[in-house]
Amino acid sequence: MAITAAQIRAAYSFAKRVRAGKLAIQAAATDLERVHGLNASSARDFINDFKCMMEGRIFHRTMNAYATDYFLSNIQRDFGVNALLLALEAVREHLAYYEALRKTKLHKIREIVVQYTSAISQEVSLADYHDDFDLKVAKALGDSSENRKKRLQTSSKKPGKIVVQTELFVRNPDVVAEVLARAEGVCERCREQAPFLRAKDGQPYLEVHHKQQLAHGGDDTIDNALALCPNCHRELHHGKRDT
Repeated sequence: MAITAAQIRAAYSFAKRVRAGKLAIQAAATDLERVHGLNASSARDFINDFKCMMEGRIFHRTMNAYATDYFLSNIQRDFGVNALLLALEAVREHLAYYEALRKTKLHKIREIVVQYTSAISQEVSLADYHDDFDLKVAKALGDSSENRKKRLQTSSKKPGKIVVQTELFVRNPDVVAEVLARAEGVCERCREQAPFLRAKDGQPYLEVHHKQQLAHGGDDTIDNALALCPNCHRELHHGKRDT
């Protein structure tokens, strides 16, 4: 019997709950079979496929085009574009595995991957990724150690990979050189000596920071720049500010 759209939607909902630690996989499979008429084995496959998609790693049990599209669409809606990038990588790895095994092409699913990839190719920046990751870390910190350790027991030990679009400012090297020369190896904020010497040239290690960030319209000039030790640089970007 063909799996229905309603069963696929239910499977996604239950897979989310399992992923969040709110439901055991066996209980989810039992409920999907009892309430929604989905074969328990298929239910477990959907739940595992979702887990793999969220982690950007290969899954081996195939899902049809509607299910693939529905899962990708809802992963983007529920978890953001960076989660979608991981899910797309998982689907690509699945396609390579399945098509090599069965000596066939899953054209509809390939078209879905192309459509999603094209739609987000201009959306994701490195800053977006870091912002999204910081939010996930904050959420994990808000959870209990017990739940974190439980998830770690079943999570992949190898990180997934994504490709992001990044925009770089073409900075003036003379500004950097002049600011570093001005500092003479001393942080211009805390007034401490640079913490170490560069391996490549033996020079004091300081980082050039723009007081008004380039991304916010700041000028790439000596007057708008400071030579800072790594601690001061990180504090200016990430430290708590007095209000």
